Amino acid sequence: MRSLLWLSILASTALRLLLLSAGPDLDTDAYGHAMAGRFLLDTPLDLRIHWVWLPLWHAVHGGIAALGGGLQEARLLNIALGALAPWLLDRLLREATGDGWLGAVGGALLALWPLGLGLGQSAQPEPLFQVLLLGACLCWERGRPGWTGALLSCAALCRYEAWVLPPVFLALGWRGARARALAWLLPGATLCAWCVAHRAATGEWLQFLRLNQEFAREASQRLGFPWGPEPSLWRMALWYPVLQPAYDLQVFAPLPFLGAAVAWRRRGEGPLPGALVATSAAVLLFLSYGWMRRLNLGLPRHFFALVPLYASLAAAGALALARRLQGAWATRALGGVLLLFLVVRTAPVARWTFHRSRAHLLPERAATAALRGARLQGADRVVCDLPEVELLARLPRGQMVRRRASSLGPGEAGGLAPGGRLFVVARPAEVRALRGELEVLQESAEVVVLGTREAGT
Repeated sequence: MRSLLWLSILASTALRLLLLSAGPDLDTDAYGHAMAGRFLLDTPLDLRIHWVWLPLWHAVHGGIAALGGGLQEARLLNIALGALAPWLLDRLLREATGDGWLGAVGGALLALWPLGLGLGQSAQPEPLFQVLLLGACLCWERGRPGWTGALLSCAALCRYEAWVLPPVFLALGWRGARARALAWLLPGATLCAWCVAHRAATGEWLQFLRLNQEFAREASQRLGFPWGPEPSLWRMALWYPVLQPAYDLQVFAPLPFLGAAVAWRRRGEGPLPGALVATSAAVLLFLSYGWMRRLNLGLPRHFFALVPLYASLAAAGALALARRLQGAWATRALGGVLLLFLVVRTAPVARWTFHRSRAHLLPERAATAALRGARLQGADRVVCDLPEVELLARLPRGQMVRRRASSLGPGEAGGLAPGGRLFVVARPAEVRALRGELEVLQESAEVVVLGTREAGT
């Protein structure tokens, strides 16, 4: 029983490590978060660097950068969190229901869920957010409201979905309101403090909501929708509760809905942890409302916080079928279903992600190789406003001069690196005025690397 869980965690972790070794992160937002973390080290009190995002994940990136790490270390952290989440779900289901099979199968499904494969090795905040929610639910079921509130406070500084959860835990703990108040008071106070601090830094209340709405509406008009250029209200309403999990599970799509029917029929017996169901329902409503109002982009990764509930429901559905059939062969059949799940969905996703990662950011990777080949010394400086190159190069922050190459006037380049060499990484169109001063070290249609000419050349 438990071996099923551990084998699934080991398999998914190995696949994520393989994808990490294939090439750079595929998600462009990951680079934005990483750069915000680096900016945070320079100007920690300037909350404008967070843009429409929340600060916790940027603080994690900043801490990694301060220790000399970068994007790869953040991805490794998420791989570790991705291995932790199935174990937390197993503990949560096992302790709340007393059903060891439900915990093991639910955790195994969470480990192997296709959406989690690529996202679980990206430097995005969703794996941390998922672990924080699962940890909060487990602490709640164990009667530890203080720890619940502390984890929810961290979640409230990680993703906005957590902002709807303080009322949920107020309702869950209504009968023992005073004893359980920390579960909702702490995150409520945290998000209020963030809003006040953000207002003090920007001069506008809830500026991030306005900026997010403007960005989401512009992006949806530019990118269209998964089903075409025009919005569809009914598809938006079904996107997160039905269409996204059905896309992930495909032939196994009925399992969560069968599990939901089983859970509803046995609702008086506590078939699923109340905290998991309540928090997931609130997040689902929040996401669906935001998508229908075009306040978010309907991204699949938003569903990541809901995967533990759907994995639990799918496990409940699969177990209900196996127990109805009875016999040892039914258990073996259940193991076969999980194996098919891995083969049918997870393996193709891994192959697709692997090949995309190998081809991703080839020009930026070539520029990075040119910088490494130049063997930079402490006094050398690199002018670069391409975050992908800065992060892939893993150069000390003190060596980076973040400005556009086109802003350098005649002769100005030489004064940026007194006592050292100067390198410029930019788009080719931005370095026309510098080609006479600096030597071309590497060039492609997308990125060019210039460097100080060697003496005597």
